[in-house]
Amino acid sequence: MHFCLTGQYTPRALNAILENPTINRQEAATKLIEAAGGKLISMYSVAADGPGVLVIFDVPDPSTAPPSPV
Repeated sequence: MHFCLTGQYTPRALNAILENPTINRQEAATKLIEAAGGKLISMYSVAADGPGVLVIFDVPDPSTAPPSPV
């Protein structure tokens, strides 16, 4: 089952990105998703609502996906 997750970077995270722009954030996301038994489909930087990220991933068991905010 495919899921879409969005998030915005905190000021601290933005500073870390600026200080070390060569860190592969997609690799880190892939490891996290694979640890839950899933697969990263795609990952994008987004500017809407502040700098952030949009991640599309597939997991066989929906209970391993993050809950949707109410």
